[in-house]
Amino acid sequence: MQIHNKKHISLTSEDVKDMLIKQLYHSQGISGIFDVKFKIVNKPIGTNIRDYMDNWVFDGAEITVNLNEE
Repeated sequence: MQIHNKKHISLTSEDVKDMLIKQLYHSQGISGIFDVKFKIVNKPIGTNIRDYMDNWVFDGAEITVNLNEE
């Protein structure tokens, strides 16, 4: 017999932004006003130039921190 315990967690983009900001603050000591932008890029699927399907994927994040905190 096998018993599997699982949890399903759904995160909003704001949840992920908050997690990134907290991680940078605690691990790098960076504080200020954060501007987080997620990068989404199109990496088409297909072998023919005329025949492809859009494939929008997460490609990281760009974070700018205003250290003036104003």
